[in-house]
Amino acid sequence: MGADTGKRVAVIGSGPAGAQAAIDIRKAGHNVTIYERSRKAGGMLQTGIPAYRLPRKVLDHEYTYLDKLGIRFQFGTDIGTDLSFENLQKENDAVLIAVGAQQGSIVPVPGSDADGVFSALDFLREISRSGTFEKAGNVL
Repeated sequence: MGADTGKRVAVIGSGPAGAQAAIDIRKAGHNVTIYERSRKAGGMLQTGIPAYRLPRKVLDHEYTYLDKLGIRFQFGTDIGTDLSFENLQKENDAVLIAVGAQQGSIVPVPGSDADGVFSALDFLREISRSGTFEKAGNVL
């Protein structure tokens, strides 16, 4: 790890991009705090990939590496609501926005606007959250 520069960097989002950026920034000697809206690290890894494909214990273990590097987490913080972006800029030497995929998309084909059509992201989030997708009904 590089010598401590005394610089402070805020990373918004703890998904793969935010986590890797935080690791690289920390290794360059800067102090890093990751701001995450949810209560757990991982972003879409946590909410978009079902636990049977990526066990949460494995994911949580991987994120302990960031703790070992001295990267701090601020969970349950929605930038713009809980903390203003302007204050974040004032308190840090740099801010990296790594919020990732927030919305799914639906291919604009005939019938894509019908009731019962959901994006893959909505489907995966619900499966990750509850283990089921009640809204699906008949699936083609």
